[in-house]
Amino acid sequence: MEKLVVEINLFFLLFTYLFVQSEGQIIAQFTRLSLNYSLENITSLSGIRTVSYCAAECTRKRDSCLVISYDSEQRTCNLSNQMAVYSKTHPVSQKTVIFTRVLPPSCPEGWTMMDVKKACVLNKGKEKVSWNFAKHECEQIGAHLPYFDSNEAFDWFRNFRNNSTDTHYKNVWLGAKFETKEFQWGNGNAYGLHNSSDWWCKERGEPDGGGICIGSFPIGNQFLLRDQHCNNYLAGFLCEKDMDHMT
Repeated sequence: MEKLVVEINLFFLLFTYLFVQSEGQIIAQFTRLSLNYSLENITSLSGIRTVSYCAAECTRKRDSCLVISYDSEQRTCNLSNQMAVYSKTHPVSQKTVIFTRVLPPSCPEGWTMMDVKKACVLNKGKEKVSWNFAKHECEQIGAHLPYFDSNEAFDWFRNFRNNSTDTHYKNVWLGAKFETKEFQWGNGNAYGLHNSSDWWCKERGEPDGGGICIGSFPIGNQFLLRDQHCNNYLAGFLCEKDMDHMT
């Protein structure tokens, strides 16, 4: 049985958030909308005692329910699979509260979720291009070549490349190059890029000064870093974009 916890905004004296919990874990979150909304494609339930029970009914329907409205006077609970629509012609009773469900973040079709960084990754491994061209292509869609700031993130990348089937080129460009005195990722950090890092392909003496742009290359069942010429060498590439910036 779901247990619902309500957080109250004391300033407005209104319910602002609803959380549906199961076994102590939050399984659904709702946020309140203004009364200038109505619902479309409604499933109506009667005899629902509280807005808490109404939210729990919505949660049981999973993704088929996105919005709820609850009339405390009539004890009716309306569930909808469409977001609330602004309405001036169908005013909502002051006894009614409307909440929209907050769905977990996701990535658009064609992108893969990189959960360790809350980012989305687009595999462009079927194209073989220079580092500068790859960087430009990612920036054109508001993304960038991948950065890694933890072992967990780099391990995710290695597993992703090992499991990729939609690629022609295993060699891919990453978002790092030599800047002034050291290799750096595009966000300015140098995690994993110092000369003694085991991310480099030590079997081939990397980094060996062969170039200032960094790519990842399969060595056995691992993907390791090598420095290459930014324009003369061609490889596939990935684009990375923060989930907060996905549209």
